[in-house]
Amino acid sequence: MPDVTFNIANRPYTLRCAEGQQDRLLSTAERLGAHIDALAARTGSNDDRMLLVMAALELFAERGEESGGAAESEDDNAVALRAWANDVADRLDDLATEVERLSKPALDQS
Repeated sequence: MPDVTFNIANRPYTLRCAEGQQDRLLSTAERLGAHIDALAARTGSNDDRMLLVMAALELFAERGEESGGAAESEDDNAVALRAWANDVADRLDDLATEVERLSKPALDQS
């Protein structure tokens, strides 16, 4: 099993994957990196852990929407989980905005 190394949020990661899956892993990592870069630009955050959590929540929410599953066709747990994930993503976005707002006076005084 080959090791594949890539960067996300300016951090190197090395994962082992099945033979022949290296290009797929690199492509997926590249897409995730682009999504995290967009989140960082949108929120002004550089906290890679928070950005990874936000990206995961957004991607899971998007995946649920893409599956075409209307709420009636999903079980109650999936509906509740999606609502929770969307709520957490919204709260994280609000928190990032608030941190940015609070840090501006400190930066302006420097």
